[in-house]
Amino acid sequence: ILYGILLTLLGYNLILHRSLKQANFVFYAIYIGSFIVLNTGYNGYLFAWVHPSYPLLQNYFTLNIMVLHSVLGLVFSLSFLDVKHHRPKCFKLVLLYIGLGILSILVATVLQWHLLAALIAFSYLSLSTVVMVALGLLHLSLVAKAQHFVLAVSASMLGLFTTAATSAGLIPFTYVGYHAAEFGVLLEAMVLAYILSVALKVKESARLKAEYLAAYDPLTNLLNRRSFFSLASQKIAQHKAEGVPLSLVVMDLDHFKKVNDTYGHPVGDKVLVRVTETVRNTIRGSDVFARTGGEEFSIL
Repeated sequence: ILYGILLTLLGYNLILHRSLKQANFVFYAIYIGSFIVLNTGYNGYLFAWVHPSYPLLQNYFTLNIMVLHSVLGLVFSLSFLDVKHHRPKCFKLVLLYIGLGILSILVATVLQWHLLAALIAFSYLSLSTVVMVALGLLHLSLVAKAQHFVLAVSASMLGLFTTAATSAGLIPFTYVGYHAAEFGVLLEAMVLAYILSVALKVKESARLKAEYLAAYDPLTNLLNRRSFFSLASQKIAQHKAEGVPLSLVVMDLDHFKKVNDTYGHPVGDKVLVRVTETVRNTIRGSDVFARTGGEEFSIL
């Protein structure tokens, strides 16, 4: 169930990235994928399924994946919170921390210092969750949905610490306690997926609004000049090909400037809206009606 949910979220974010070309989605997908690899390595499934003949690989592979998972979580955090823009000094410190983590685990692995590698991996994974929470708290007033981000990574941090404490014998052993890290990551994944979905909805609404404003006159909700000419070209070509006659009506409002000068622009706007309603109720549904200028209208 755990892997099924995480793989679904992974695929969902990859699809969103392919559609929207936003780095957040691919960073998050890789972050989820790294946890799946980490978990299968930690519980021994990866060793049994993929490389049972290489115990040395098992000794260091999981530890390196722990550091990699931490790094990917930090990279996602930097991207999601836009730390480089909001807190450039903090951004540089986190990059330094990432570099030190990668360098440390590589050195310990190459020299086969297993105990040191284990200490680095567990310490780095634990500290990285704290760093992610701290980044979220630092950006509460700067980034929308930062509070949800803090909730998500806090769940992961609490789960990780509970599992570590259970494994170390600091708290009584329970099934939930031993698997708390998995439950925490699952909750984190679901909350972060919700955050990204909301962000997607906001961006999509903004895109649709921008497209509408680019094509329509916001006052009268009629096609604007550019959109009318584009649609008119298609209609003319279509009617030429079919041999059907086409008519164009171009009109403007007499003395419209005098209305604005005498009664003010709000009244002028009401005149334009009323004229639009009158013409709309007169023409056919198939006719193309547009505001092609200040007080100028066209009907095709």
